[in-house]
Amino acid sequence: MRLRALEQTLGFVADRQLDGRKVQLATGYMKHSFAYGSTFYQSWRQVFNNSVLVDAVAHAKAHNLYYGVLGSSIGWHVFYGALTWGLPSKGWEILCSQIDISNQLADEHQMRSDGFVSFECADALAANLDRVHIVVLAFSRDVNLGVVLNEKLARELKPGSLVLSWSRILDAQPEFKRAAVYKVAVSWSENWGLYVYQRL
Repeated sequence: MRLRALEQTLGFVADRQLDGRKVQLATGYMKHSFAYGSTFYQSWRQVFNNSVLVDAVAHAKAHNLYYGVLGSSIGWHVFYGALTWGLPSKGWEILCSQIDISNQLADEHQMRSDGFVSFECADALAANLDRVHIVVLAFSRDVNLGVVLNEKLARELKPGSLVLSWSRILDAQPEFKRAAVYKVAVSWSENWGLYVYQRL
């Protein structure tokens, strides 16, 4: 509830817009790369209650692997994975103002002391995915960035790893197969597709 209330405040919107503009000028990424949206917990659970994700979570827990979120914003998906499944979870977000909020909330609930939850202000292209088994792509990607990121995912993720994406961009990546599609309610739509890909 705290995050939901925060995202409605003028201060949050203003800080995010200023931060986004600064990073846009520094990186050259398109404006829509910094769009904001959030996933409702019930929608996230709807997806993760399906067999493909249940099996992936079990594998990650058994092998001490991570759940990661590229474009973690203020921490929604990271907190969902950590608190619901007990998975060590990490978020990467290019807007440092969002990471500050995530870290503050994690510290208030003593979730960072043992590395159980961590956040890093970094471009998705700089994320270390070595021990990540489930990846959520939670941002709107610049087309050129998408091609480079797809190649990074193919290069760094191990066979069997899953990628959850709000777009179908991994359809063109031969190292991945589409494992499932779910239609769920999110802040920007009542019926949006979430695509699940598996690394071959």
